[in-house]
Amino acid sequence: MGRMYLIPGWFYGYDIFFEIIFGLITLFVAWNAFKIYKISEEKNTRNFGIGFLLVSLSYFIWACINIFIVSDIGGERELSVSNILLLSTISIYLQIALFIAGLALIVSMTLKTKEMRAFELILAISLSAICFSLNKFTATYSIASIFLLFISVYYISEFNRKKNKTTCMIAMAFSLMFLGTIGLLFAGSVYLTYVISHIVILIAYSIILISLIKILKHGEKKKQA
Repeated sequence: MGRMYLIPGWFYGYDIFFEIIFGLITLFVAWNAFKIYKISEEKNTRNFGIGFLLVSLSYFIWACINIFIVSDIGGERELSVSNILLLSTISIYLQIALFIAGLALIVSMTLKTKEMRAFELILAISLSAICFSLNKFTATYSIASIFLLFISVYYISEFNRKKNKTTCMIAMAFSLMFLGTIGLLFAGSVYLTYVISHIVILIAYSIILISLIKILKHGEKKKQA
């Protein structure tokens, strides 16, 4: 599967905390997107929410398997190496599939197509590329980087066209996510990059959540008026 990251010793354990926080924030992003969808009834907003829900599930799975391995290795029960590898492999592939599916859905949303075939095609090509790649993690984050770059460019162009502050915040957030994901690609050689990338991605998700909360409040006020 290939080497994943070079994690500094002092950060071990904190990365699980970050994964849980990522899962919670992206879950709140999805929840707010669904609330906005109830007001606007825009299909793209619903897909945005579903996309982040899939991303949220991927982070929770990633955190759970790391917690399980750490607790079983350090606990009283004996867990064979083969069982650990099998469980890790299954969960990692599931995490990758959910993460890529979430981003692929957001990408298809930016294409503004009503057909799900675009999403299915993007997802099929992406997962096939990852499956046939010798290094699954490099392939995953390379594809994720391409997706995030595409989404960033889309929201930047939307901001240039509409000059909307909220759109600017979302464009900034996806740009930070792109930079953070690119950072993870190089985390195998420079361990500090792994830490910085996590912080950057955390800031990005927080900005998206704040942006959706603002949109939701504006929508509720407009509905009441």
